[in-house]
Amino acid sequence: MTTCQPVSASPWANAAVLLTALGALVFVCSYGWTTRGAWRTTIMGKHVMTFMSAILLVSCLAVAGIVWGTDWPHRNAIRTGAWGLIAACIWWRVALLYRVQHRS
Repeated sequence: MTTCQPVSASPWANAAVLLTALGALVFVCSYGWTTRGAWRTTIMGKHVMTFMSAILLVSCLAVAGIVWGTDWPHRNAIRTGAWGLIAACIWWRVALLYRVQHRS
């Protein structure tokens, strides 16, 4: 039987990770529900949903690390994809910033 290996020895850090994942999940669900899908009609709506979904994915990886440790199948591939999504969202935000600032 495999035992759980918490990534952090601090219960406060683990609680912060769990609260982050829960908050991201609630936001993604609430944003989709309350806008009735209208977030898809604007570039900023798409960006907010994509960014918060990326935060949710990374947070869920951290929760999985708390629960199952760091040795589970395909973890590295999922982790690479999750951080790649965060990077893409950040660079998307940079592009949006420059596009908005250079409008005449």
